Amino acid sequence: MSENTMEWVYPKAGAKEEDIQAFLSKITYTLPQPFIDLMKVCDGGMPIISAFKYEDNHFGEIECDLGSFLSFERRIDGLWRLFTDPPEFFPEGILAFAVTGNGDYICFDYRTNPTSNNPPVVYWSHEASTEESISFIAKTFDDFMDMLYEDEDDE
Repeated sequence: MSENTMEWVYPKAGAKEEDIQAFLSKITYTLPQPFIDLMKVCDGGMPIISAFKYEDNHFGEIECDLGSFLSFERRIDGLWRLFTDPPEFFPEGILAFAVTGNGDYICFDYRTNPTSNNPPVVYWSHEASTEESISFIAKTFDDFMDMLYEDEDDE
């Protein structure tokens, strides 16, 4: 799904280049360019097409909704807060980029390759123990975006 074709529940302004560069200068990871391009269109937005399925480590196949992407703006609920003050038990080597409706995070996984510019996407559950809290979603951000579909229950 292209950033130009995505529809938003609450459209927001795109991320400012200076906010993106300020954040990138603070982290040791390289964010996928498709993610940055999407945030330049709608920083911290809630996509209409937001449902996806993944294989949870405990419960098998789970259907979930992406609540919203995290913003590059320096505010309490964005990328900055999660990077500088992560939740308790948040594993090292993952970087949250979106939040679900239940308080879990969708993250880039840099644990096996910290220099990747296209890391896998994982789900972090705030209710599980450290190793059990991470479930694989997709090989890349583009693959994750291609998984999204419109939840019929939301219509």
